[in-house]
Order: sequence, then structure tokens, then C-alpha cells
Amino acid sequence: MANITRSWRRFLAVGCSHGHHADQALLKRVLAFKARWKPHTTIHLGDAIDLACLRAGAAGTADDAVDPESDLQDGLAFLHQLEPRLYFLGNHEARLNTLMESPRAIVAALAARVMAQVTDQAKRMRCEVVDYNFQHGWRQIGDCLFGHGYMVNEAAVRDHAEAVCGGTASKVVIAHLHRVMQAEGRNRSHPTGYCVGWLGDKDAMGYAANRRATTSWSRGFAWGEYCDNETVVWLAKETHAGDFRLPI
Repeated sequence: MANITRSWRRFLAVGCSHGHHADQALLKRVLAFKARWKPHTTIHLGDAIDLACLRAGAAGTADDAVDPESDLQDGLAFLHQLEPRLYFLGNHEARLNTLMESPRAIVAALAARVMAQVTDQAKRMRCEVVDYNFQHGWRQIGDCLFGHGYMVNEAAVRDHAEAVCGGTASKVVIAHLHRVMQAEGRNRSHPTGYCVGWLGDKDAMGYAANRRATTSWSRGFAWGEYCDNETVVWLAKETHAGDFRLPI
């Protein structure tokens, strides 16, 4: 019998860094791990910028006064350092596509300018920008689908696995929920879902502070290896001491 050799490559996936809300010390730890791990494929799963002043319901709140320029520049700075090959637009970036059609000219112009800077940065990095789209906003590496994530219920990680896995894809990795977790799907193909958590400051995003679900947020990322038909995913979750226990 012929010896079959599979060439394994490495990946790193992060998400929900949220621009000016990012914890800069945490970003440095992630980048330091990337330098050690040397992934062949690096992925940002979306919400690299926050755009709090453009969210629905921001009018008249503290978010209405947040400077979009500093948020954008912080988000682009991390993307520049991370150098992802894939950048998925999250629901925060997706606001821009909607607001570019706003009847308020100043809002439409701001949204168009921010989106242009995001796409220009991606072009300079030779990074593919993937639209926020439940049907088409996924990319497969090995047997794993990567995307921002769309559902937000308590079983959302499991539900993503059941909804999008199939055929040659038996795993899915998302961000969106701000929780580091893994869940198994309930069908005969045995899909598995993973969520990478978020990279924001624990005291940031005040508009979510009084939601009970916010107490379940955790910070981390995904890393692992893949070949043509399989992917091994490991989740790194921040310890109580604010560090990551990693083998390298």
C-alpha cells in the first residue's frame, strides 16, 4: 500500500477587536503568539472597527459623540500588524453598506469614506475582504468554514455548525458572540462549531454593560493546522491572570 503524506499548514483566527475598544496589551500578546506560531494563513473574522456612532440607537447617547476617525485608525492599525489573508466584514462593518444609502448626505459620505479606507488597506495587504452575507460570507480551509457569525441566541455556536456545515465541511469557526466556546451539532455528520471570543477592553462597549449576556463574554482566539481535507482547531481562552497558556 502506498504511503499517503498530507502536508499540514498552520492558521490563526481572531475576531471582534472593535477598533478603539481593543485591549492594546491583549493585541500585543496575540501578535507575539503569531510571531512564534508563524501561520500560513491568518484570518480576521470581522468587527475590526466598532463604529459606535453609526449604530442604530446611538443618537443622543455617549456613542453619538465617539470620534469615528480614531476608531477607524485603531482598527486599521491592528489589521496592518496582523496582516490577515482573509478579512470578514462583521455586522459592525456591514453598517457601512447600509448607511452609504442614507438620505442624510453627511452620513452617506462618512460611511463611503470609511469603507474605502478599509478596502484600500486590504488591497495593500493583498487580503481578501469577504462580505457580511449568511449565504456567501464563508471561506473553507481544510474541512472548516470560517466566517463572522450571524445568530446570537444561547445555542448560536451549535446552530451555526448545524446550519452551515455539510458536504466537505464538518467544522465552523466564528466570532460575533464574544464568547470562547465549542459546541457539537446534533446530526449524523457530527459538525463542530467554535467561537473565538473577542479582543476588546473589558470595560469597553458601555451600551452592552447592563445586558446579562455580557457577563459571559470571554477573550481569546483560534489556532491550529489544516491540510486539503481536514482542520484541527484549538481555542485559546484568556486565563484569570490575563494571559494565555500556550505550548509555544
